[in-house]
Amino acid sequence: MHLTLKGYGSDTPLEPDLVRAQTLIREATHLVFVYPNWWGSMPGLLKAFIDRTFLPGFAFSYRGKDSLLWDKLLVGKTARLLVTMDTPPWYYRLIYKAVGDRLMRHNILGFCGINPVKSTLFGPVKLSRPEQRTAWIERCRSLGQRGG
Repeated sequence: MHLTLKGYGSDTPLEPDLVRAQTLIREATHLVFVYPNWWGSMPGLLKAFIDRTFLPGFAFSYRGKDSLLWDKLLVGKTARLLVTMDTPPWYYRLIYKAVGDRLMRHNILGFCGINPVKSTLFGPVKLSRPEQRTAWIERCRSLGQRGG
């Protein structure tokens, strides 16, 4: 399926890399997103990737022109978020209410049917020592070996 993005009055075909990304996402059972926390959320480049890839007809589908209801087209998939930050994870959760985590988990991936979405937060990176970063890498390796 070759999807196009409608914008500014004309159809814009997806770039070949995004078509390939959609194919890989469609075939996957588990997705892993690795990114730094920027201003409490994902970097703009990841947001742009999601905006261009998780399109209607691929990730979700509204149930009619005049309907606000939608079908989740990526049901059956799970995801893991691996997020680095300079904020201590406990502070991010308690004070900032993990807004970026909730955005990815519910508003984006959950909206498309991906569930469960688990997250692992690493920080503060700025103050970490090499042995701490090595432990984080080992934790990621362990998660990968366990499948999630």
